Amino acid sequence: MDIRISSAPVEELEHEGLAVAFYSDERPPRGFCGNVDWRMNGLISRYMAGGVITGKFLERVLFTPYRIGCGKLFLFGMGNREDLTEERMRSLGRDMGAALSAAGICRVACHMTGTFPVPLPPSEMTACALSGLIESYAGVDRQSPVDITCIAHPADLRDEILVGLNRLKGAAERASAIRIHQ
Repeated sequence: MDIRISSAPVEELEHEGLAVAFYSDERPPRGFCGNVDWRMNGLISRYMAGGVITGKFLERVLFTPYRIGCGKLFLFGMGNREDLTEERMRSLGRDMGAALSAAGICRVACHMTGTFPVPLPPSEMTACALSGLIESYAGVDRQSPVDITCIAHPADLRDEILVGLNRLKGAAERASAIRIHQ
């Protein structure tokens, strides 16, 4: 399993899938999800305003995106910011992995750290969510290797995300199967 870190803008990402976590108490969406929303002409904001998308914990939304280079856009609800815990981040990662692997996605870009203020450091958010995501992918028999790109947005979170990835690799049962590319 290859894991990369990228701070490329959303329009430059070309993956089979783009997985973006967003909060229920952040309307309109900000940060990376806000950038995705802007690229899609406010579609996410309009669905949130109309009550179609809520952002409640483990809500899943699938779009066929336009104006971004990914084949499928997956939105994953994180619930309210103040309710975020390490276990919820692991659950979010497992849910992401289950949805992505069920859709046959092997090349995915993920954003799950959120914008400040967040109750957990971005390194913890990354390690917890990716451990759940990897756990979900590990149980699936597939023909293509899994390639995950962790999106560092804002770009200054890159070092913290790398700390989280290295912590994850150190704790992984099959650490040699995880390759981190900077």
